[in-house]
Amino acid sequence: MNLNNLGCSWSLCEVYAENHAQTIMGARNKDGYVILATEVNADQIDWSNTLYATEQRPNEYEVVFYGTVLASVHSSHRLEIDGEFAGIAATDSSFDDYNDNYDGDLTKADFFAIALEF
Repeated sequence: MNLNNLGCSWSLCEVYAENHAQTIMGARNKDGYVILATEVNADQIDWSNTLYATEQRPNEYEVVFYGTVLASVHSSHRLEIDGEFAGIAATDSSFDDYNDNYDGDLTKADFFAIALEF
């Protein structure tokens, strides 16, 4: 587990995160998983990819961000990891469907309205 590179794509929904972690754990024959939690400033959000992901995969409640984040363990399954971790969440534009210029109909206000549900 690389706690220095915390990834750039996170979910607003802890239920989705837990289910996704369980799926990955089973598919990759891992012993357990850890769900991290963090708070980011709006200026750390990659808005083009966050809005695009929200439009394309609305059940994921995905937030794409960059910069350094401070995360803490929200929950874990079969792993004894605790504490806070500072790591990089550098945007990885190598994903097939990421883009640098979202031109859809969703707005930041739409995203914030969705975020209020969590």
